[in-house]
Amino acid sequence: MTRQITIVCHTCCVLLLYYYLPAKAISAPYTRYEFYPKYCSIPSEIQSRRIRPVEKNNTRLIQVNAIIRHGSRTPYFDGEYCWKGYRSKKADTSKWDCGLKTVQAAPTSRALKAGDDGFEMMFEKKYDALKSPLRNELNGTCQLGQLLETGYDQEFENGKILKEAYLNESRMNMYLFNGILANETYMEPFTYYRADDFQRTMMSGQILLSGLFGNDNDDFSQNIKIKVHTADRSNDILEGNFHLCPKLNDLASQAYASPDFIQKNTSEDASKLRNMLKDELKSSAPSNGREPIDVMVDCLMTTICTDRSLPILVNDFDGNEDGSSLFMRLIKFATWKWLFLYQFNDAAFPKLAMGPLWTEIMDRIRLTLRKDMIDDEGNTGSNDDIPRLLLYSAHDVTILSLLATLGFDIMNMSIPAYASLLIIEIHAVLENPAYDSLITSRAFRLLYNGETINRFIKGCPKDEELCDLQILMNLVEPFATRDRDCMSSLTSRTTAEDDSFISNSPMVSVTIVLFSCLIGVMVTYTVLSKKVNEPDETIFDDDNYDNSKDSNVMREINLYETEVI
Repeated sequence: MTRQITIVCHTCCVLLLYYYLPAKAISAPYTRYEFYPKYCSIPSEIQSRRIRPVEKNNTRLIQVNAIIRHGSRTPYFDGEYCWKGYRSKKADTSKWDCGLKTVQAAPTSRALKAGDDGFEMMFEKKYDALKSPLRNELNGTCQLGQLLETGYDQEFENGKILKEAYLNESRMNMYLFNGILANETYMEPFTYYRADDFQRTMMSGQILLSGLFGNDNDDFSQNIKIKVHTADRSNDILEGNFHLCPKLNDLASQAYASPDFIQKNTSEDASKLRNMLKDELKSSAPSNGREPIDVMVDCLMTTICTDRSLPILVNDFDGNEDGSSLFMRLIKFATWKWLFLYQFNDAAFPKLAMGPLWTEIMDRIRLTLRKDMIDDEGNTGSNDDIPRLLLYSAHDVTILSLLATLGFDIMNMSIPAYASLLIIEIHAVLENPAYDSLITSRAFRLLYNGETINRFIKGCPKDEELCDLQILMNLVEPFATRDRDCMSSLTSRTTAEDDSFISNSPMVSVTIVLFSCLIGVMVTYTVLSKKVNEPDETIFDDDNYDNSKDSNVMREINLYETEVI
């Protein structure tokens, strides 16, 4: 069945985007291997994440903040780095074709008034324009990091899980949109949708909302339009942004120079894994400062989760994620190397990185403290400026960072699986609360893939399902800010020293200018002489040019991240 939902892009106002799953049949996923890591989020794993209602009835759910990881995707790195033969024509990893399509509409005519019907032309994006020897990054019709059909299914099921938990009127203490008309629940301000500007995150959120608000019996003849709030990739804050906050580089350097990191990173086991990648798998290092181990999570997981062929050497996953299979040894070491930064020094890195996002979240949570949000009877009003559902469609690093800032030991956690759900519920506590630990009229429940985990937060009771909201507010207040101290101490000191040296030395300035002029004259003379004496030649020889090794491998890649947002 084809499902669709229309999203209005907030940053461009007139661009309408919606996505659909083609009706043609595809082979059943998750049938090649006997065991799959939890990372893959096979259907039984998704179903295990159902949300249990709060048991006591003297509370009312008044807000849900859902932070999701996108669904299953294609590789984000060019596969040439994974292992020898990955790009061989006979390998099923050499070409990635995608059936999930992107359709967009032309900008709405300014001549049309609100509510007017007008002709609408739709455009389907197809990544098939290049012909051999030219090709896309993944040698097919898929984009790097694109959402797959299995990812569609995962997020649609997430939407159904949220519907069962929060749109079930038989559980009034958990019904999220009390006092709001059904055809207004998906509209702002009651539903707020936020994503960064990546295909996989944009589409994942749209599909989840389709599963949440859609009805299997609806024909979708009337499109639902929901705004998606986003930003320029270079300036967004849904993950650690080194461009916006250079001080993150300082914190990373401190972590990787620490004795604990150096000791394990140079251990005998680490050396064996690196030698195996180099000598047996013939893995290579991307030209962006990484090493082969850094891309192994991407290489191994996107291969096994899509039923493609693993090399015999690492095709030994036996279902035990704490076991000694070479597959898991590589995953665990690569995960440790990545997550060390996020746990180091009392989670200093994610606290600085996630400050603006926590501010976004807490600003809307604080709106629920208004006295007119709920009456003594437990009825919520239709306040027109208090959102009920806030959806943030992001990445594994987003979820891990938020958990680290709350004090969770992420070093002993796995990387968030595809379509993972981190949920912050806000509950109003009615008179005569049954929770002795609550000191205010608002409480929160933190859930991660269906499990209540707020009991692990310092100050929250171990044996109760809700925790006082003031504890969460006190915990994040020290670092939840948009006005961060992001000055890099190394950069600022070097720049200041250089400026001081030049400004206080006039002769140095004059010498630099004269020397630069002399160099310019010499270079110009040499180039012109060469032009006269040599025949004209093309810069590239198409017969020898290897498109797969183009210099754009550094695109949108941050040095200290595994999945690269």
